[in-house]
Amino acid sequence: MLAELGVRLSLEEAFDRFIGASEPKTLKIIAGLIGHEPPSDMAAQFAERSQAAFLKTLTAVPGVEEVLSALAQPYCVASNGSRKKVNFTLEHTGLIDRFPDRIFSA
Repeated sequence: MLAELGVRLSLEEAFDRFIGASEPKTLKIIAGLIGHEPPSDMAAQFAERSQAAFLKTLTAVPGVEEVLSALAQPYCVASNGSRKKVNFTLEHTGLIDRFPDRIFSA
């Protein structure tokens, strides 16, 4: 989507700038890169495109269920992503039932 706005970043540069950033911070970074506010529907478009990509390619890490089953201590999901995104990814990968009342998101 950044390329569509004329911004070229390597994967490493994109990770450095955006991984872990909240949506408001991400939009602020994008505004700085393009020199003006991003399109008003950019966050919604990104969420839609991400979900479509996840539906095609997202899978659980091999062995994660075995690791979770073997843990003796409590565990949770803590994410800077939206609760909607976290729930979607956990449901899509079949892991949602592993985290009842143990999902925390920004």
